[in-house]
Amino acid sequence: MFFLVFLEKFGDFRFSNYTFSLIDIIKKFKLFNIFIAILFIALIKILIRKKNEKKIIITILAVIFYSFTLIFHQYYTLNQNYIFFLIPFLCGIIHIFNKKIFDNKYILIISIALCIFSVTKYHLRFNEHRKFNELEKVDLSKAVHAGILSNKLNGLKWITYLHPENPEKEINNLKEIIDILSKDGSKKTLITNYQFIASILNTHDNSPNQWHHPSVSFPLKNNEFFDKYKIFFIDNLKKNKVDFIYETTEKENTITELIINKNCIDKQRLSDMLVKIQIIKTCKDFQ
Repeated sequence: MFFLVFLEKFGDFRFSNYTFSLIDIIKKFKLFNIFIAILFIALIKILIRKKNEKKIIITILAVIFYSFTLIFHQYYTLNQNYIFFLIPFLCGIIHIFNKKIFDNKYILIISIALCIFSVTKYHLRFNEHRKFNELEKVDLSKAVHAGILSNKLNGLKWITYLHPENPEKEINNLKEIIDILSKDGSKKTLITNYQFIASILNTHDNSPNQWHHPSVSFPLKNNEFFDKYKIFFIDNLKKNKVDFIYETTEKENTITELIINKNCIDKQRLSDMLVKIQIIKTCKDFQ
């Protein structure tokens, strides 16, 4: 229940911190907007000829509203693009109503050609070349075999936005992290964006969260739900009898420090990408 309420409040926060830009939406979703524009023209033609075509009007309005809702959601959530299915869907709607409204083969040819072009374009970009948001400007040809990190990753290639020019360095750092963690038999929590580490080690990460994005996955100190989340975080550590928290980060500041007071932890960097945090259980937060 806490997380549902937090997500709702976070949605309010994100929405209030965005500036609507019609030009930006038109540029970013230009192919979608072409199909929506054709439907708008169809709607206007129906209204002008003043025939009793309520079902068609309601259908087109529903499709346009549905399309704008998905575009709005995509624009404001900052997630990976997922609404490409709208293009063949809108093309199909235009195909259905073309004879009744336009009876123009050129509109049909243009919409089908645009559909084939856009589906091919997005297939190559996101399915074949994996050009997701973070990898948009990354040269994927520099990727290396992920099997050198673990045989559980055989058949995959490795490259991330963190070390796009030297993925081997990142893999070597991860191998060092896995080696350190495998030798530590204590009760520990692992806070990392490399979700596969626990699987490679055949262990449980005891992490309160699956994801660790400040202000997105959990509230920060200026949020009204921070105190409740802090209690949840500490209770999780107590329940799992955790002595140490490990974090994979190259930054000096850790996720743990955003939640627990600094006088309750003792931080030690073990490698370029790994920090070990000892919990001081006598401090006020753990009483």
